Amino acid sequence: MLKDIVIVDSKDNGTVSLNKKVELLFIDDDLVEEYILTGDINSNIDDNSITLNSPLGSAIYGKKVGDIVSYKVNDNTYNVEILEIENSYFGAL
Repeated sequence: MLKDIVIVDSKDNGTVSLNKKVELLFIDDDLVEEYILTGDINSNIDDNSITLNSPLGSAIYGKKVGDIVSYKVNDNTYNVEILEIENSYFGAL
């Protein structure tokens, strides 16, 4: 687990980062969903969390509101727009 460690800067610079709640528009489906970006250890399928190492998580990490990103799962490519980023979901770390 330590080989994949990511150092997180706690400053809020308006980008998607760990423990942020993110509202996404799945463009191809015209579907809006909210997710919490977590590390692998903190992921919980019951709370709509996605991990930084997932295809979607790594695609949105570091992006800002209004950015449109693509990510690939198997042979399918998906496009999402970042609609909103909320401050730390779990509070100050």
